[in-house]
Amino acid sequence: MSDQKKTKNELKYYTEFLNVKALSSMHPEIKKLKTKNSNHTAHGNKNWRSSFVLMDYLTNDPPKSGEKILDIGCGWGLVSIFLSKNFNNEVHSIDIDPSVVPFFSLQTSINKTDTSIKIKNFTEYTKTKISEYGLIVGADICFWDEMTLPLLKFIKQALNSNVRQISIADPGRPPFWDLAEKCAKIGGEIFTRRINEPIKTEKHVLVINKDHK
Repeated sequence: MSDQKKTKNELKYYTEFLNVKALSSMHPEIKKLKTKNSNHTAHGNKNWRSSFVLMDYLTNDPPKSGEKILDIGCGWGLVSIFLSKNFNNEVHSIDIDPSVVPFFSLQTSINKTDTSIKIKNFTEYTKTKISEYGLIVGADICFWDEMTLPLLKFIKQALNSNVRQISIADPGRPPFWDLAEKCAKIGGEIFTRRINEPIKTEKHVLVINKDHK
């Protein structure tokens, strides 16, 4: 295969952004996995654009060196991979959808990171367990109305432990704005962020800092 043809195929199969290869639905291995794993329970069927925006945001507001990070609703693992590859941090990734595991594993393998995933609901975390983390991140995790209050409870619990910051990216769904409104009372701020690469898109990042509690 010529270098030119190889480059065209690579562009078709994945997008590279901030040192991370994000696999497309055209990737042969992704196609195989989608045939085997068609029953997604929580929208874990692709790399979501909010993940790219959150990655971009975190380049300007990076994690503290050495602090543990929890990625909730990690999906295919883009944000986890980005954090693992670009910063000196231990990243723990969780999702409630078992069908995302092979996609997460494939994407982490191609990106040569050792990040692993656990099938777990963030509501299962106790205050003691949450206190292990300095930063909690999530992208496209507030898509159902019934998720707003559990997320708010989780955020408050995190702020009452050792968590320094919670950052959640979203395209702007009604449940997210409801969460943002409630978090404004505890110091939550919204940053609307536009990126041109690898795709042109505008999303919102809700950031809650412990210092503003």
